[in-house]
Amino acid sequence: MDIRELLSKQQGPPPQSASRKKEIAEARKADEARKKYLANYRLQATNAIAAFAADSARLKMKFSPADKTVRSIVHEIAEGHELVSHSFGEEGVSRHVYLFKKEYDLTEAELQCYRAGRKWEPSPVLPARAVAPSEPTTSNALPKTEPLPSLNLQSPIKPPNKSERVMARLAARSAELVQISRDSFGDVPVAGKTDRRTIAQVQADIQAKKKRKLLEVEREADPRDDS
Repeated sequence: MDIRELLSKQQGPPPQSASRKKEIAEARKADEARKKYLANYRLQATNAIAAFAADSARLKMKFSPADKTVRSIVHEIAEGHELVSHSFGEEGVSRHVYLFKKEYDLTEAELQCYRAGRKWEPSPVLPARAVAPSEPTTSNALPKTEPLPSLNLQSPIKPPNKSERVMARLAARSAELVQISRDSFGDVPVAGKTDRRTIAQVQADIQAKKKRKLLEVEREADPRDDS
């Protein structure tokens, strides 16, 4: 064993400064206070959510803004009571939990309102207007029609990005160069060709044509063959 290792084992770890000891003690104290706070909050949230679940007159419940750890406690307890939970608001500023009972008619419009940080104010349901006895009610009267829904005029087609525009320009340029090559060298595409013979058929036709010309030359040279 090295003499330095022996001396370090005998001396033990280096002593800590007074400021470092104070920092460690404060961190432990803060950690213990945090654990105590979370345990107390869990107990209070459990009692509040249980009372809310047992109260048939209440259908939703809002909690104060809290951090992510506290909100996770609320979500966990709400799941045990078969409640629907959502978080709304900006993280670190106004993020809070809203609980809803399953029988509550939670609409998408209300969710969008909470996500935007606004207070939900449902539209009041107007009572049906009673028909006065003096008003004529004939069977020829046209029924009232509901107003047409507003049309979404925003185009659902996403505009092409930079890479897609570059690829489109390259494809157009490639097609242009192919057409220039065809015009310059007489290249005809397969779809535009009228002669659909294979290479073997073309060679056979050329050989037959050469034989016919050779026979014609021989007949012109020896006219006796014609007698």
